[in-house]
Amino acid sequence: MVDFKLTKAVDAVSKNSIEINTDVYQLAGTGVTISKCVRDSADTIFIDPGNRGNYFSSFSLPTSDTELTTGSTISLLYPELYQLNTDRFVLINIAKENLNEFIDGRSVVLRFIYSSDLIPVTLYSSTYTGDKASKYGETSPLVGDNIAYLFSDDFNTPYSGLTVNELGKIVSRSGFTSWNPTEQFKDRPGAVSYREVQSNTRCINSDRRQKVYYSNYVQPGYPAQLGEAIKFNNSSDSGGFLLFDTDSTHSFRVGDNITIEFDTYYNYNTASTITNITSNSILTNIPYSITLNGKTGSIYKGSEGVYYNYDIPLGFVCLDRGFIVITHKDLVDNFAFSLAGTNGFYQDGTLVSGFGELPLDNIYWTGNTNFYVSYNKIKTENKTSVSCSALLNEFYISNNNTWNRFVAQNPLCNTPNVQITEAGFYNGLGELIGISKFSQPISKGQGDILTFDFNIDM
Repeated sequence: MVDFKLTKAVDAVSKNSIEINTDVYQLAGTGVTISKCVRDSADTIFIDPGNRGNYFSSFSLPTSDTELTTGSTISLLYPELYQLNTDRFVLINIAKENLNEFIDGRSVVLRFIYSSDLIPVTLYSSTYTGDKASKYGETSPLVGDNIAYLFSDDFNTPYSGLTVNELGKIVSRSGFTSWNPTEQFKDRPGAVSYREVQSNTRCINSDRRQKVYYSNYVQPGYPAQLGEAIKFNNSSDSGGFLLFDTDSTHSFRVGDNITIEFDTYYNYNTASTITNITSNSILTNIPYSITLNGKTGSIYKGSEGVYYNYDIPLGFVCLDRGFIVITHKDLVDNFAFSLAGTNGFYQDGTLVSGFGELPLDNIYWTGNTNFYVSYNKIKTENKTSVSCSALLNEFYISNNNTWNRFVAQNPLCNTPNVQITEAGFYNGLGELIGISKFSQPISKGQGDILTFDFNIDM
């Protein structure tokens, strides 16, 4: 039992949570493994049908197209999430030793080679939570909690139309032209959801970008359908100009300015003018090109662009589990698994020069030229801070044998200072529960006043 004459109650105790942020830069190799997951047995890609289809349920993704249709409640309220409905995705697993508790929801950079032309593409993470960084991500009505989404300037730049801010004022986002404008992840814009746009009719169809790259194609202006837009089912030559056969009635007139969007020609969009109209076709002043023959697409009224009411995700990141899921079908189908050479990939530790019919599972690149992941990881440390004071006439006597008690008791001598080397912490029962060792002795005399602050990691 400790001598309570030599103890004192602490002056103050406080508890704090401290976040430790660590940058992970261009992680590759065995720290990041990549697999391809397929839901549909009718899929024709070079992979065993249905391979790793169980991961669709693991990530709360639809296990069939019928589970998430364009008319479903989620699709109508959150049409951006309908773009995650896929029958195949690329799964990227960050090894546990490269994670703490969370990945910052705005910090992910994912680079890989896209298509057989060896085109690099870079994806950035963001959240549908306005213009403030949300390090813990958000709750998704489709894929769960702690989710950030992936976007790329190579596919769709950020929403640039009108939204309503927290004060109820309509503001323009025309200044947002990139998902990574300054190379600082805290400066990335938040993604805009359809629900944010539909809060005011002035916002709907206010974003008229000339490029839209869906993973799952939807009808023009879906789901708002404000402003006229029609589908065309075929484009053909008509005296050197393009003639579009339409599949619905419309109110377009000769001389109207329109925007043409082709479904399968690199999402080519161009403004034109109607030169002639028949009962089921529209002729424009676009010169005929053999590359456009037989194409389908949409015709929008006005020359500003398509009706684009939300930001379209290319995939998502599970911030607390270290999984990255790429869902956009074009990216998945053209993910360059087959690259080889000095920067080639390994499958379960064996170098693979071409995948052929191999199951694409647990693949990783040996270097970070063709593939890497960068992010900011977060660890929360809980600390207890204790403040103790040694005042006048306190803690100036020592029971240590090295302290000269005879000199201290001699009235003709000055009392020697004690050298404090540690502090002990006791509970209410007098039990020693912790000891703090000092890096060097602290001198204390009878007339000295000292204050000690202790930080205890919990």
